[in-house]
Amino acid sequence: MDAIPGVRTYFQNPPLIRIGGQQSRSLYQYTLQADNLNDLNEWVPRMLAKMRTLKGLVDLNSDQQN
Repeated sequence: MDAIPGVRTYFQNPPLIRIGGQQSRSLYQYTLQADNLNDLNEWVPRMLAKMRTLKGLVDLNSDQQN
């Protein structure tokens, strides 16, 4: 992902006990942010569709709520 301009990727090893922070249904989490909601509405489905084509990534989902 570092090759994509404007994209920052951070990997985290989640603790056994989570206190505070965003709850996630999975061990790994990717956060997509934008300056406006229209960009998010356009790019979240595109990114999710592309990530589903990558080998090794399974059971992908989004918690975006409109």
